[in-house]
Amino acid sequence: MGWYKVTLKDTNAASDDHVRLLQEYHNYHAAHNHPEDALLFTNKNEGTSEYFFSPRAAEIAMPIVVLFKGSPCPEPSQDEITLYSEGSL
Repeated sequence: MGWYKVTLKDTNAASDDHVRLLQEYHNYHAAHNHPEDALLFTNKNEGTSEYFFSPRAAEIAMPIVVLFKGSPCPEPSQDEITLYSEGSL
């Protein structure tokens, strides 16, 4: 399994989606004993936020990717993304 990306709009109405995505990711990550290679990265653009699921993260959290209409993508450039920290939720 490769990389996947979910893009969400940055609006007040969509803020619940951002929180839900991150909470659900945390739940899947915890349910799989916090695998070190299951990483979630973020990137903010004007008007949108992108969430990049590493191959292992996509494997354990595919229901989230599907729910938020994610799609396969190339591995993102490390200088354009930030590692999501579970403590930031």
